[in-house]
Amino acid sequence: MPTSSSEYSIFLFAYKYLFPVYTYLYDWSKQNIPKEGRILYVGYHSIHAHDLLPMAFSIYKVTGKLPRGLIHYAAMIVYGPLFRRLGCVAGSQESGIQAFKDGFHCICTPGGIEEAMQGFESSYKLIWKSSSGNERRGFAKLAREANATIVPFVTRNGEEMVFSPIGYLWNIVGLSRLYEQVLNLPEPFRIVLLHIKMLVYFFAWTLMSIPVPVRAGVVFGKPIVPKKNESEIDFAERTKYQVQELINQVNPGGHCYSRGLNDRFQS
Repeated sequence: MPTSSSEYSIFLFAYKYLFPVYTYLYDWSKQNIPKEGRILYVGYHSIHAHDLLPMAFSIYKVTGKLPRGLIHYAAMIVYGPLFRRLGCVAGSQESGIQAFKDGFHCICTPGGIEEAMQGFESSYKLIWKSSSGNERRGFAKLAREANATIVPFVTRNGEEMVFSPIGYLWNIVGLSRLYEQVLNLPEPFRIVLLHIKMLVYFFAWTLMSIPVPVRAGVVFGKPIVPKKNESEIDFAERTKYQVQELINQVNPGGHCYSRGLNDRFQS
Protein backbone atom coordinates (compact mmCIF):
# COMPACT_ATOMS: atom_id res chain seq x y z
CA MET A 1 0.00 0.00 0.00
CA PRO A 2 2.37 2.76 -1.21
CA THR A 3 1.80 6.31 0.04
CA SER A 4 3.78 9.51 -0.34
CA SER A 5 5.23 11.35 2.64
CA SER A 6 2.40 13.90 2.71
CA GLU A 7 -0.45 11.56 1.80
CA TYR A 8 -2.58 10.72 4.84
CA SER A 9 -0.52 13.12 7.01
CA ILE A 10 -3.60 14.91 8.35
CA PHE A 11 -5.56 11.66 8.59
CA LEU A 12 -2.90 9.95 10.73
CA PHE A 13 -2.44 13.04 12.91
CA ALA A 14 -6.20 13.28 13.46
CA TYR A 15 -6.43 9.54 14.08
CA LYS A 16 -3.88 9.83 16.89
CA TYR A 17 -5.18 12.99 18.56
CA LEU A 18 -8.79 13.52 17.40
CA PHE A 19 -10.24 10.01 17.35
CA PRO A 20 -9.86 9.64 21.17
CA VAL A 21 -11.85 12.89 21.52
CA TYR A 22 -14.64 11.52 19.31
CA THR A 23 -14.59 8.26 21.28
CA TYR A 24 -14.97 10.08 24.59
CA LEU A 25 -17.43 12.77 23.52
CA TYR A 26 -19.79 10.47 21.65
CA ASP A 27 -19.13 7.13 23.38
CA TRP A 28 -18.21 6.11 19.84
CA SER A 29 -18.74 2.49 18.85
CA LYS A 30 -18.17 0.36 15.77
CA GLN A 31 -20.21 -2.66 14.71
CA ASN A 32 -19.80 -5.40 12.11
CA ILE A 33 -16.78 -3.98 10.28
CA PRO A 34 -15.75 -6.48 7.58
CA LYS A 35 -12.04 -7.05 7.03
CA GLU A 36 -11.46 -9.33 4.05
CA GLY A 37 -11.39 -8.76 0.30
CA ARG A 38 -11.89 -5.62 -1.74
CA ILE A 39 -14.50 -3.52 0.01
CA LEU A 40 -16.38 -0.46 -1.21
CA TYR A 41 -18.11 1.15 1.77
CA VAL A 42 -21.24 2.96 0.57
CA GLY A 43 -23.40 5.14 2.80
CA TYR A 44 -25.25 8.29 3.66
CA HIS A 45 -23.67 11.77 3.66
CA SER A 46 -24.69 13.59 6.84
CA ILE A 47 -25.55 17.28 6.85
CA HIS A 48 -22.41 18.27 8.75
CA ALA A 49 -19.95 15.47 7.81
CA HIS A 50 -18.58 15.22 11.35
CA ASP A 51 -19.29 11.48 11.38
CA LEU A 52 -17.26 10.64 8.28
CA LEU A 53 -13.82 10.98 9.86
CA PRO A 54 -14.49 8.75 12.90
CA MET A 55 -16.10 6.25 10.54
CA ALA A 56 -12.89 6.14 8.50
CA PHE A 57 -10.84 5.97 11.70
CA SER A 58 -12.89 2.97 12.80
CA ILE A 59 -12.18 1.14 9.53
CA TYR A 60 -8.47 1.83 9.92
CA LYS A 61 -8.42 0.72 13.56
CA VAL A 62 -10.16 -2.59 12.87
CA THR A 63 -8.73 -3.53 9.46
CA GLY A 64 -5.30 -1.93 9.65
CA LYS A 65 -5.87 -0.56 6.15
CA LEU A 66 -5.94 3.15 5.36
CA PRO A 67 -9.28 3.89 3.66
CA ARG A 68 -9.39 5.78 0.37
CA GLY A 69 -12.19 8.36 0.17
CA LEU A 70 -13.74 8.84 -3.28
CA ILE A 71 -14.81 12.48 -3.44
CA HIS A 72 -16.84 14.51 -5.95
CA TYR A 73 -14.53 16.29 -8.38
CA ALA A 74 -16.02 19.70 -7.51
CA ALA A 75 -15.26 19.15 -3.82
CA MET A 76 -11.68 18.24 -4.71
CA ILE A 77 -11.36 21.51 -6.62
CA VAL A 78 -12.49 23.49 -3.58
CA TYR A 79 -10.94 21.44 -0.76
CA GLY A 80 -8.30 19.41 -2.59
CA PRO A 81 -5.26 20.38 -0.46
CA LEU A 82 -7.07 19.24 2.70
CA PHE A 83 -8.80 16.17 1.28
CA ARG A 84 -5.65 14.80 -0.38
CA ARG A 85 -3.90 14.74 3.01
CA LEU A 86 -6.87 12.87 4.39
CA GLY A 87 -6.26 10.19 1.76
CA CYS A 88 -9.04 11.23 -0.63
CA VAL A 89 -9.03 11.33 -4.42
CA ALA A 90 -11.49 12.45 -7.08
CA GLY A 91 -14.13 9.75 -7.38
CA SER A 92 -13.57 8.54 -10.93
CA GLN A 93 -13.67 4.93 -12.10
CA GLU A 94 -9.95 5.05 -12.83
CA SER A 95 -8.94 6.36 -9.40
CA GLY A 96 -11.22 3.89 -7.65
CA ILE A 97 -9.83 0.88 -9.53
CA GLN A 98 -6.27 2.09 -8.90
CA ALA A 99 -7.02 2.45 -5.19
CA PHE A 100 -8.16 -1.17 -5.02
CA LYS A 101 -5.07 -2.29 -6.96
CA ASP A 102 -2.93 -0.42 -4.42
CA GLY A 103 -4.56 -2.35 -1.59
CA PHE A 104 -6.93 0.27 -0.17
CA HIS A 105 -10.51 -0.11 0.93
CA CYS A 106 -12.66 2.66 -0.60
CA ILE A 107 -15.41 4.85 0.88
CA CYS A 108 -18.19 6.46 -1.15
CA THR A 109 -21.25 8.53 -0.28
CA PRO A 110 -23.13 8.76 -3.60
CA GLY A 111 -25.44 11.55 -2.39
CA GLY A 112 -22.47 13.82 -1.74
CA ILE A 113 -22.93 17.53 -1.20
CA GLU A 114 -26.38 17.47 -2.81
CA GLU A 115 -27.59 15.08 -0.12
CA ALA A 116 -25.94 17.05 2.67
CA MET A 117 -27.21 20.48 1.63
CA GLN A 118 -30.87 19.43 1.76
CA GLY A 119 -30.64 20.12 5.48
CA PHE A 120 -32.51 18.92 8.54
CA GLU A 121 -35.85 18.51 6.79
CA SER A 122 -34.38 15.71 4.66
CA SER A 123 -32.20 14.05 7.31
CA TYR A 124 -31.56 10.34 6.84
CA LYS A 125 -33.15 10.31 3.38
CA LEU A 126 -30.94 9.17 0.54
CA ILE A 127 -30.79 11.60 -2.39
CA TRP A 128 -28.52 9.94 -4.93
CA LYS A 129 -28.99 12.43 -7.71
CA SER A 130 -26.53 15.05 -8.90
CA SER A 131 -27.32 18.76 -9.15
CA SER A 132 -27.58 18.24 -12.92
CA GLY A 133 -30.35 15.67 -12.36
CA ASN A 134 -28.41 12.47 -13.12
CA GLU A 135 -28.78 9.39 -10.94
CA ARG A 136 -25.59 8.45 -9.11
CA ARG A 137 -24.72 4.88 -10.14
CA GLY A 138 -20.97 5.00 -10.71
CA PHE A 139 -20.28 3.13 -7.47
CA ALA A 140 -22.11 0.07 -8.83
CA LYS A 141 -19.98 0.06 -11.97
CA LEU A 142 -16.83 0.44 -9.88
CA ALA A 143 -17.75 -2.45 -7.58
CA ARG A 144 -18.42 -4.72 -10.54
CA GLU A 145 -15.30 -3.81 -12.49
CA ALA A 146 -13.01 -3.97 -9.45
CA ASN A 147 -14.65 -7.18 -8.18
CA ALA A 148 -15.32 -5.41 -4.89
CA THR A 149 -18.01 -6.12 -2.32
CA ILE A 150 -20.28 -3.22 -1.38
CA VAL A 151 -20.76 -2.82 2.37
CA PRO A 152 -23.43 -0.29 3.43
CA PHE A 153 -22.81 1.91 6.45
CA VAL A 154 -24.64 4.45 8.57
CA THR A 155 -23.77 6.37 11.72
CA ARG A 156 -26.04 5.84 14.70
CA ASN A 157 -27.28 9.30 15.72
CA GLY A 158 -24.92 10.76 13.15
CA GLU A 159 -27.03 13.82 12.35
CA GLU A 160 -27.49 14.50 16.06
CA MET A 161 -23.73 14.70 16.76
CA VAL A 162 -23.81 18.47 16.29
CA PHE A 163 -26.29 21.31 16.02
CA SER A 164 -25.82 23.93 13.31
CA PRO A 165 -27.70 27.17 14.07
CA ILE A 166 -27.08 28.50 10.56
CA GLY A 167 -28.13 25.21 9.01
CA TYR A 168 -31.28 25.20 11.11
CA LEU A 169 -32.22 28.72 10.00
CA TRP A 170 -31.35 27.77 6.41
CA ASN A 171 -34.18 25.24 6.51
CA ILE A 172 -36.65 27.22 8.59
CA VAL A 173 -36.72 30.19 6.21
CA GLY A 174 -36.80 27.94 3.15
CA LEU A 175 -33.38 28.81 1.69
CA SER A 176 -32.57 25.13 1.11
CA ARG A 177 -35.54 24.76 -1.23
CA LEU A 178 -34.90 28.12 -2.92
CA TYR A 179 -31.25 27.34 -3.51
CA GLU A 180 -32.06 24.03 -5.20
CA GLN A 181 -34.20 25.98 -7.68
CA VAL A 182 -31.36 28.42 -8.31
CA LEU A 183 -29.08 25.49 -9.15
CA ASN A 184 -31.33 24.71 -12.12
CA LEU A 185 -29.92 27.75 -13.93
CA PRO A 186 -27.94 27.03 -17.14
CA GLU A 187 -24.15 26.79 -17.29
CA PRO A 188 -21.87 28.49 -16.38
CA PHE A 189 -24.08 29.91 -13.60
CA ARG A 190 -24.93 26.49 -12.18
CA ILE A 191 -21.34 25.36 -11.72
CA VAL A 192 -20.34 28.70 -10.12
CA LEU A 193 -23.24 28.45 -7.69
CA LEU A 194 -22.33 24.82 -6.97
CA HIS A 195 -18.83 25.86 -5.87
CA ILE A 196 -20.26 28.66 -3.72
CA LYS A 197 -22.52 26.00 -2.23
CA MET A 198 -19.46 23.92 -1.29
CA LEU A 199 -17.96 26.83 0.63
CA VAL A 200 -21.24 27.71 2.35
CA TYR A 201 -21.69 24.10 3.37
CA PHE A 202 -18.24 23.73 4.90
CA PHE A 203 -18.33 26.92 6.94
CA ALA A 204 -22.00 26.92 7.95
CA TRP A 205 -22.66 23.23 8.49
CA THR A 206 -19.25 21.80 9.41
CA LEU A 207 -17.20 24.50 11.12
CA MET A 208 -19.94 26.60 12.75
CA SER A 209 -21.69 23.78 14.56
CA ILE A 210 -22.09 22.89 18.24
CA PRO A 211 -21.24 19.37 19.51
CA VAL A 212 -24.08 17.43 21.15
CA PRO A 213 -22.95 14.52 23.39
CA VAL A 214 -25.20 11.84 21.94
CA ARG A 215 -24.15 8.21 21.74
CA ALA A 216 -22.88 7.70 18.20
CA GLY A 217 -21.11 4.99 16.26
CA VAL A 218 -20.81 3.44 12.85
CA VAL A 219 -22.91 0.42 11.90
CA PHE A 220 -22.25 -1.70 8.82
CA GLY A 221 -24.90 -3.72 7.01
CA LYS A 222 -24.86 -6.98 5.12
CA PRO A 223 -22.44 -7.16 2.17
CA ILE A 224 -23.93 -6.61 -1.29
CA VAL A 225 -22.62 -8.28 -4.44
CA PRO A 226 -24.04 -8.08 -7.97
CA LYS A 227 -26.34 -10.90 -9.01
CA LYS A 228 -25.83 -12.84 -12.20
CA ASN A 229 -27.06 -10.82 -15.20
CA GLU A 230 -28.09 -7.94 -12.91
CA SER A 231 -27.81 -4.54 -14.62
CA GLU A 232 -25.83 -1.71 -13.04
CA ILE A 233 -29.08 0.25 -12.67
CA ASP A 234 -30.71 -2.58 -10.73
CA PHE A 235 -27.54 -3.18 -8.69
CA ALA A 236 -27.37 0.51 -7.76
CA GLU A 237 -31.08 0.63 -6.85
CA ARG A 238 -30.79 -2.52 -4.72
CA THR A 239 -27.83 -1.00 -2.90
CA LYS A 240 -29.72 2.25 -2.34
CA TYR A 241 -32.68 0.33 -0.94
CA GLN A 242 -30.51 -1.64 1.48
CA VAL A 243 -28.65 1.47 2.66
CA GLN A 244 -31.97 3.25 3.30
CA GLU A 245 -33.27 0.20 5.17
CA LEU A 246 -30.15 0.24 7.36
CA ILE A 247 -30.63 3.96 8.04
CA ASN A 248 -34.25 3.40 9.07
CA GLN A 249 -33.27 0.53 11.33
CA VAL A 250 -30.38 2.30 13.05
CA ASN A 251 -32.06 5.74 13.34
CA PRO A 252 -35.80 5.07 13.70
CA GLY A 253 -37.96 8.16 13.52
CA GLY A 254 -35.43 10.27 11.64
CA HIS A 255 -33.71 13.33 13.08
CA CYS A 256 -34.17 13.38 16.87
CA TYR A 257 -31.77 14.83 19.45
CA SER A 258 -33.70 13.35 22.37
CA ARG A 259 -33.20 9.83 20.99
CA GLY A 260 -29.46 10.32 20.75
CA LEU A 261 -29.20 11.79 24.25
CA ASN A 262 -31.39 9.04 25.71
CA ASP A 263 -29.15 6.44 24.07
CA ARG A 264 -26.18 8.03 25.80
CA PHE A 265 -27.47 8.77 29.28
CA GLN A 266 -30.33 6.31 29.85
CA SER A 267 -28.80 3.08 28.60
